[in-house]
Amino acid sequence: MILANKKNDAELKALLPSIKNFMNEWQIVNIKIVGSSTLSQEELIKQFLTRYKNYDGLIYPLSGHKVVMLIRLGLVSNYGLIKSEIEQKIPDHSCSVMIRKMNAEGLRQIQVDLTPELAPVTVEADYFDLRERRTENKILVADDDRFVRMTMMKALAPYGQVVEAVNGKDAITKYINLNPDILFLDIHMPDKNGLEMLEEILSVDPDAYIIILSADSIKENVLGALEKGANGFLTKPPMKAKIDNYIKQCITLTK
Repeated sequence: MILANKKNDAELKALLPSIKNFMNEWQIVNIKIVGSSTLSQEELIKQFLTRYKNYDGLIYPLSGHKVVMLIRLGLVSNYGLIKSEIEQKIPDHSCSVMIRKMNAEGLRQIQVDLTPELAPVTVEADYFDLRERRTENKILVADDDRFVRMTMMKALAPYGQVVEAVNGKDAITKYINLNPDILFLDIHMPDKNGLEMLEEILSVDPDAYIIILSADSIKENVLGALEKGANGFLTKPPMKAKIDNYIKQCITLTK
């Protein structure tokens, strides 16, 4: 594990082939320092560097309270368990963690952040930072099934403003305008496939927190969603306990 900075560009670039060739073994970990934490960003980074020193990866700060870690943990079957293990390694639960499997869009953003000469692409807006600074929670439910939307909106109402989208085009437009903390996205939309929309949203907001909704739990659908960058998968009709669990894992939501 190395700390990313201008002094070790060669080391950073040396990791890229491993990430590209073994992408299913790498994870993107977004780490938020909680308000009650007594650790500074520098101290938190030192903790992670020490605890994961024997792993391939890198860690770098993005803002005063956000850190991103790229780590090769191998094949992961339970991201919720890994999230809990990472949080428990840090004293007094000083951080909250959002973890997803590495994907092509995540790799592109890494190259933008760390080696811009390899990928001269600019991100127009820091959606994550905007979500962090506002005080109101915002949630988007995109599903063409009215019953599912009503069920989800009722379950989510206690957590903040809930907005619904009825098709793919509507969902993309509302995502850009609303900048939701979490998006619940149907995998089968009338005008656009949910997995295609997932890639489109991540291309403008690599930190998007997206949970895929599906009427089935076919293994290929679940793996396909996670491969493309989804944070989770819910089978319809979704159980409230599972909805609440994903809500708790979203690091920009004010609980």
